[in-house]
Amino acid sequence: MYLARFSYDVLSANRQRAIDFIRGEVEAAHRNGLSARMLVPLTRGHGAAALQFEVELGNLDQLDQVRHQG
Repeated sequence: MYLARFSYDVLSANRQRAIDFIRGEVEAAHRNGLSARMLVPLTRGHGAAALQFEVELGNLDQLDQVRHQG
């Protein structure tokens, strides 16, 4: 099993749009039989990502599918 994590640094004004986008990615992963979740760090260092999307992959070939097709 592999764990892929995508990080997004968004402005506060765009946070809800980013959350909606990541929720769509999580739902798409679930429809494709993958386990996925959105991570929202409660604390973060300067310059660190504000939102993260994490998906479990059975093999690395699935990474391209997730990156390009959602």
